[in-house]
Amino acid sequence: MPFSSLTHMIYNHIKQIKRFLLMQLLPGLPRSQKATVLAVDECGPSQGFRGKCMVVFQGHLKQIGVIHSPYREQKDAPSQGRHADAESTLEVFREYESALLDIERCSHLIVLYWQDKANRSTLQTRTPWGSGIHGVFATRSPNRPNPIGFCTVELLERNGLFLKVRGMDAIDCSPLIDIKPYFPQIDSAHHA
Repeated sequence: MPFSSLTHMIYNHIKQIKRFLLMQLLPGLPRSQKATVLAVDECGPSQGFRGKCMVVFQGHLKQIGVIHSPYREQKDAPSQGRHADAESTLEVFREYESALLDIERCSHLIVLYWQDKANRSTLQTRTPWGSGIHGVFATRSPNRPNPIGFCTVELLERNGLFLKVRGMDAIDCSPLIDIKPYFPQIDSAHHA
């Protein structure tokens, strides 16, 4: 049997096993989505593994807390938090308290939050710095398909589940989805 025929035979067996496992191991996934995963899984040796490969995102975000800020509406918030001196508070839910261990060692934090008042159908927008239209992936607009806010803040103090910060641009009561330490040697692009 030629090598290429053997490769295709093995690949087809692996594909059948993957189909079986997908149907068995993902019982919570609706059958239509399983079918979508199977339909797009067309990568193989003949396409050099560059076919229509795609992973259907099945994750979900967990809200870990809430942001308390002085900004009641989007128009009140600064276009970039680093230009603001106002203080805000990140309230972390009790179930995530242990994740705050050693957070006080950080002078600055990266805060990820859900911009729940954003328009998720917006794909193009104008920025505050010009009149031209840009795709939202080339802007910091809160209006985008997945409105995840990103802000680097200064950590002023921790009081239990509450982190007082400066430089936040989130609207009051925005869902907090993650906190990470900011390290200038890693997070700053010197030649950007």
